[in-house]
Amino acid sequence: RRGALVWVGPEPALGVTGSSRLGQLGRCVRGGPRPAAADSEPLFEVHLVDGSTVEVPSTRLREAIELPRPDACARGRGGGFDIFWGPETTDEALREELLASLFEKGFCLVRVPQSPAELANAMHSAGALQRRFGLARLPEEVEEHYLAAKFAAKSMWLEEEDARLERDSVFFDRDELLSDLFSLISGDVADIVGAIPGERTHALLALSLAPGEEDEFEVPDASQQILSEFLACWRRQLLKALYFFGPAATQA
Repeated sequence: RRGALVWVGPEPALGVTGSSRLGQLGRCVRGGPRPAAADSEPLFEVHLVDGSTVEVPSTRLREAIELPRPDACARGRGGGFDIFWGPETTDEALREELLASLFEKGFCLVRVPQSPAELANAMHSAGALQRRFGLARLPEEVEEHYLAAKFAAKSMWLEEEDARLERDSVFFDRDELLSDLFSLISGDVADIVGAIPGERTHALLALSLAPGEEDEFEVPDASQQILSEFLACWRRQLLKALYFFGPAATQA
């Protein structure tokens, strides 16, 4: 079935090994239920989790029917995801899964295809921002709320009106992706969160501190303006969205 998750191979000749074997079934590019010749084995496109697309014979495909899904107790720490958002995923399927997961357990883990090149680009861009603008720690009073518990990071707000920032950055691309998710469910999520979301904050880029950086990036004091902005955000918050680039395994 087109759009279903499948395991591939392994196909070393195509570079499909290990965890990259998981993908989303695409169109049939050769053959079909009744191939014209015996040696004309059906060939399918598969969109892999590493962002690549390969063509694989049907005999090298197996439906992924027992993938782990995160539960409310583990809060995403046990691995797995709720839905894969690939090229074949329809808006309706994505919307239904988002709403169902939010209703049942209060969160939804969406797996997005991401290539090693995209991760490298993100790390390079983060380094460039660090050198140009100097990422910094948030005050202790607000860091846990904006980021996560026990997550020490250097960060900066990505404000679209900031002329210093490049609009084609990988971070703004993912920021638009989060806006797309928001727009899919904003009209139907009121029964779950208690109100209709009307706006969102800017994205906050956070880069975890490397070993030995704790002393270099000191925690600043919280100004009255920072605390006021935080309280305004905290009182009105209905939903929080995170995009995790890696390279370590995600701990949502």
